Amino acid sequence: MNYSGNGQGQLAMGDQIARLPTSSTVPHNANDEALVGHLFGATDKVDTKAVANYIKGPLLVAVIVGVLCFPQADEIIERVFPASKESPYYKIMIKMVIAAVVYYILNNWALSRQ
Repeated sequence: MNYSGNGQGQLAMGDQIARLPTSSTVPHNANDEALVGHLFGATDKVDTKAVANYIKGPLLVAVIVGVLCFPQADEIIERVFPASKESPYYKIMIKMVIAAVVYYILNNWALSRQ
Protein backbone atom coordinates (compact mmCIF):
# COMPACT_ATOMS: atom_id res chain seq x y z
CA MET A 1 0.00 0.00 0.00
CA ASN A 2 1.19 3.47 -0.88
CA TYR A 3 0.41 6.26 1.47
CA SER A 4 0.29 9.85 0.30
CA GLY A 5 2.71 10.89 3.00
CA ASN A 6 0.46 13.49 4.55
CA GLY A 7 0.56 11.71 7.89
CA GLN A 8 -3.16 10.95 7.95
CA GLY A 9 -2.92 7.42 6.58
CA GLN A 10 -4.90 8.07 3.36
CA LEU A 11 -4.19 6.00 0.29
CA ALA A 12 -2.67 7.75 -2.73
CA MET A 13 -5.11 8.01 -5.63
CA GLY A 14 -3.41 8.07 -9.02
CA ASP A 15 -0.22 9.80 -10.05
CA GLN A 16 0.88 13.17 -8.84
CA ILE A 17 0.55 15.87 -11.48
CA ALA A 18 4.13 16.99 -11.01
CA ARG A 19 5.39 13.54 -11.96
CA LEU A 20 3.38 13.17 -15.19
CA PRO A 21 5.36 13.33 -18.45
CA THR A 22 4.85 16.66 -20.20
CA SER A 23 6.26 18.46 -23.19
CA SER A 24 6.97 22.18 -23.38
CA THR A 25 6.36 22.33 -27.13
CA VAL A 26 3.00 23.60 -28.38
CA PRO A 27 1.36 21.13 -30.75
CA HIS A 28 0.43 22.72 -34.08
CA ASN A 29 -1.75 20.96 -36.58
CA ALA A 30 -3.00 22.85 -39.64
CA ASN A 31 -6.08 20.64 -39.86
CA ASP A 32 -7.15 21.55 -36.32
CA GLU A 33 -6.68 25.24 -37.03
CA ALA A 34 -8.76 24.99 -40.21
CA LEU A 35 -11.48 23.05 -38.38
CA VAL A 36 -11.73 25.62 -35.58
CA GLY A 37 -11.81 28.42 -38.16
CA HIS A 38 -14.60 26.65 -40.04
CA LEU A 39 -16.68 25.94 -36.94
CA PHE A 40 -16.36 29.27 -35.20
CA GLY A 41 -15.42 31.60 -38.04
CA ALA A 42 -13.50 34.79 -37.63
CA THR A 43 -13.99 36.05 -34.12
CA ASP A 44 -12.84 39.60 -34.75
CA LYS A 45 -15.87 40.59 -36.87
CA VAL A 46 -19.27 41.50 -35.43
CA ASP A 47 -22.24 41.26 -37.75
CA THR A 48 -24.18 44.38 -36.80
CA LYS A 49 -27.08 43.48 -39.09
CA ALA A 50 -27.57 40.17 -37.30
CA VAL A 51 -27.41 41.87 -33.91
CA ALA A 52 -29.94 44.50 -35.04
CA ASN A 53 -32.31 41.80 -36.33
CA TYR A 54 -31.91 39.88 -33.09
CA ILE A 55 -32.89 42.78 -30.82
CA LYS A 56 -35.50 44.35 -33.12
CA GLY A 57 -38.44 42.31 -31.80
CA PRO A 58 -37.81 42.76 -28.07
CA LEU A 59 -37.05 46.46 -28.58
CA LEU A 60 -40.29 46.91 -30.50
CA VAL A 61 -42.28 45.22 -27.72
CA ALA A 62 -40.58 47.40 -25.09
CA VAL A 63 -41.47 50.59 -26.99
CA ILE A 64 -45.10 49.55 -27.48
CA VAL A 65 -45.53 48.61 -23.81
CA GLY A 66 -43.78 51.80 -22.75
CA VAL A 67 -46.14 53.95 -24.83
CA LEU A 68 -49.20 52.12 -23.51
CA CYS A 69 -48.10 52.78 -19.91
CA PHE A 70 -48.45 56.55 -20.27
CA PRO A 71 -51.46 58.15 -18.56
CA GLN A 72 -52.46 59.70 -21.87
CA ALA A 73 -52.94 56.20 -23.30
CA ASP A 74 -55.21 55.38 -20.35
CA GLU A 75 -57.28 58.50 -21.01
CA ILE A 76 -57.70 57.66 -24.70
CA ILE A 77 -58.66 54.06 -23.90
CA GLU A 78 -61.21 55.24 -21.31
CA ARG A 79 -62.76 57.65 -23.83
CA VAL A 80 -62.98 55.05 -26.60
CA PHE A 81 -63.98 52.15 -24.32
CA PRO A 82 -66.05 53.52 -21.40
CA ALA A 83 -66.29 50.05 -19.82
CA SER A 84 -62.58 50.22 -19.03
CA LYS A 85 -63.34 52.81 -16.31
CA GLU A 86 -65.23 50.19 -14.30
CA SER A 87 -62.47 47.60 -14.04
CA PRO A 88 -58.71 47.77 -14.45
CA TYR A 89 -58.83 44.29 -15.94
CA TYR A 90 -60.80 45.55 -18.95
CA LYS A 91 -58.17 48.21 -19.49
CA ILE A 92 -55.35 45.65 -19.29
CA MET A 93 -57.09 43.37 -21.80
CA ILE A 94 -57.67 46.28 -24.18
CA LYS A 95 -54.00 47.28 -23.89
CA MET A 96 -52.96 43.70 -24.64
CA VAL A 97 -55.08 43.64 -27.79
CA ILE A 98 -53.78 47.05 -28.89
CA ALA A 99 -50.18 45.96 -28.25
CA ALA A 100 -50.67 42.74 -30.23
CA VAL A 101 -52.25 44.54 -33.20
CA VAL A 102 -49.60 47.29 -33.25
CA TYR A 103 -46.79 44.72 -32.96
CA TYR A 104 -48.27 42.65 -35.80
CA ILE A 105 -48.63 45.69 -38.05
CA LEU A 106 -45.17 47.10 -37.33
CA ASN A 107 -43.44 43.73 -37.52
CA ASN A 108 -45.04 42.84 -40.87
CA TRP A 109 -44.40 46.34 -42.20
CA ALA A 110 -40.72 45.99 -41.28
CA LEU A 111 -40.57 42.53 -42.83
CA SER A 112 -42.18 43.75 -46.05
CA ARG A 113 -39.51 46.45 -46.42
CA GLN A 114 -36.64 43.93 -46.32
